[in-house]
Amino acid sequence: MIAVFAILGIYPFGEDTIMTGDTTYQLVDYLSYYKTIFFGNNDFTYSMSKNMGGEMAGFAAYYLFSPLNLLTLPFPRKYLFAGIELIIALVPGLASLSMCFSLRQLRKDKEGALLFALCYGLSAYIIVYNELLYYYTNIILLPLIFLFLRRLTESRDFFNIGYILLLAFTVINNYYTGYMICLFLFIYIIYYLFGLHKGTEHIRIFFRFAVNSLTAVCLSCFTLIPAVMSLSGEKNNFSIGLYLTFPPLAYFSKLYSGSFAGDFGAGMPNIYCGIIISLLLIVLLFNKDSDRRFRISTGFLLLFFWVDFFINTLNVVWHGLNQPIGFPYRQAFTVVFFCIVTAYEYTDFSVVLPKKFIVVISGIFILYSAYGIIKGIDTLSFLSVSVSAVILILLMILLSFPVKNRVLLLCIVTMADLVFNAGYSLSHFYFTTVDEYQEPLAMIGNAVAHVKDQGDTDLYRTEKMFRRTNNDAMMFDYAGLSHFSSSEKKSTIEFLGKLGFRDNGNWAMYTGINTALADSLLGIRYTMSPFDSTGKPYDQVYADKEGECFIYNNTYALPLVSAANKSIFNVDLTDDPFDNQNKLADAITGNTQNVLYLQKASRYDNDDGSVSFDIHIENKGVLYCFFTAPDLQDVTLYLDGYEWTDYFKTYDWATVDLQERTPGEIAHVDLRSNNEDPVTVDEGCFAVIDYNNLINWSNEVRDDKTLIYKKTSSYLEGTYNTDKDTILFSIPIDKGWHIYVDK
Repeated sequence: MIAVFAILGIYPFGEDTIMTGDTTYQLVDYLSYYKTIFFGNNDFTYSMSKNMGGEMAGFAAYYLFSPLNLLTLPFPRKYLFAGIELIIALVPGLASLSMCFSLRQLRKDKEGALLFALCYGLSAYIIVYNELLYYYTNIILLPLIFLFLRRLTESRDFFNIGYILLLAFTVINNYYTGYMICLFLFIYIIYYLFGLHKGTEHIRIFFRFAVNSLTAVCLSCFTLIPAVMSLSGEKNNFSIGLYLTFPPLAYFSKLYSGSFAGDFGAGMPNIYCGIIISLLLIVLLFNKDSDRRFRISTGFLLLFFWVDFFINTLNVVWHGLNQPIGFPYRQAFTVVFFCIVTAYEYTDFSVVLPKKFIVVISGIFILYSAYGIIKGIDTLSFLSVSVSAVILILLMILLSFPVKNRVLLLCIVTMADLVFNAGYSLSHFYFTTVDEYQEPLAMIGNAVAHVKDQGDTDLYRTEKMFRRTNNDAMMFDYAGLSHFSSSEKKSTIEFLGKLGFRDNGNWAMYTGINTALADSLLGIRYTMSPFDSTGKPYDQVYADKEGECFIYNNTYALPLVSAANKSIFNVDLTDDPFDNQNKLADAITGNTQNVLYLQKASRYDNDDGSVSFDIHIENKGVLYCFFTAPDLQDVTLYLDGYEWTDYFKTYDWATVDLQERTPGEIAHVDLRSNNEDPVTVDEGCFAVIDYNNLINWSNEVRDDKTLIYKKTSSYLEGTYNTDKDTILFSIPIDKGWHIYVDK
């Protein structure tokens, strides 16, 4: 792996980091937050850096429990990418070591264990899915769990402590892949009993397997149950639709070296683990000297795995009946493992490959390669076919003659195959460079440090008007609103959307263009911006020397706990974010505030597919708009004939500032499609903000003295002095909280 890093120019051999995709936009931020759990006042229970705040049980169980994460602790934030590189470089060796040890226990002659272990450690899954770092520990543990499973089937003892403890640790380490491993073990034990086991105690063995497995799952419940409860209500993509995920015959193109063409987000399963594995499996399945029951059961299971991938209904079972977003075949490592173990356990290296097999295998390779090229299967390039052909010829030559040191020579050829596949696969990634990672880190880090130097000791929120990632709050350890992970509460994302922030469905993002009322309601005291003004009544408190970042103080922001009127319980939110903001502001004080004045508009659906609005201004102040629609669209918003901003896009679908207006004006907004599709708009919402009313409202609320302080991320402490009967916390409802008063 270090050689591959050097060839590709990965740091320290070049300007690229190993980070790409999820490691750039998620994992490095999570690992930065992970360090604050050890060296700061955060913990695994709750985080104020996750949207408006959120439970961490499910998040930590998915992303943070892997012991490999400990390797990143010595690395400062500036070089966290080097900690990730260390893990990615070590994992193939650790996986191979685990596999080699386990394989050597399965056969008495132990010949070839290293060869097959390398196929596991350098399999396409481990190479291509390097973004899914949190899966790696369980992939390393799978061979050891399998070894103890086999011992469980052969022993007379009812309980196998090694199997129980390893499986329990696997579920604790990462419940997602832990579930996949449990499902694989269930499938394997059935295969073993019907295809391999020669005895008659099938029911007893299966019963012991079931009891030991359930015991392991029960041992993991101290983390599993909180994780499941935490995940309740979080975003889901439940899908059991019956359709083909890819053309079935294209699947076999993934058995070629260098078959990865950058299709990790969709494409087909990354099951490549060396041409030698495919070659030996074909020989085993069609060798009449092999046990017939073994050949039938193995062929049936391989057929099942194939069908299991391309039929969506079966594939999503492995993913908890949720449609995975990117990386759609995350269970592929279990298929890789099964193929390697089977090929190793039943291959006789002393046998010479018959000529008829050479003819048949060569014919299959030539015919399928021709088919793939004619059909235009994008994973089959001329290079991958050529390299695979050379490797296949060399392997068949070595297996066709009683060559001295055959296993050693096979190992050398296979290493060349695997290293080529690893380098070729990684060459398709766009890696974040060291400068791309460090430069915004330095700018934002300096700004956040300046915010923290303001001397505020109570808990408040900070946000920014530019995007590095949606997880900057975790990277820099501040309370914010933006967050993106697979462990987010849908109710929190939807609530932020109801206030006019960007609700993607999978994540929420603060754009900074929202109203000062929305900022104040959610306690955003400091805003970082690339602009030297905001159009909001905020005080500029910092500007960096290059003028790339400015910090503004919103003195009207509410504390994260404030006194409120009981009418706050009766607020019903609509699709109009400005109406919702007014309702919340009015309910807090118990009287009408008119911070936002809703404006009337005339709508026109034009013949060219565009949609126009004439907004009749009735009040003085900054005009804001927000539009609802069924789905994403490629649209540009024009204001009074001038191109203003993109809209209905992934990152551009939130509240928009339409400049300061005076009564009697008519503001004209056009929404025009950038393609031939007509624009589809459900509703247009418009409002003008009255800053005097905002100030009066804020002063009225803050007359009741309320303060809250962060002791740890899951332990808040504060004081209040009010004659009102309700205290409002602007953090999401999570049932794990306990509130103690005057204790």
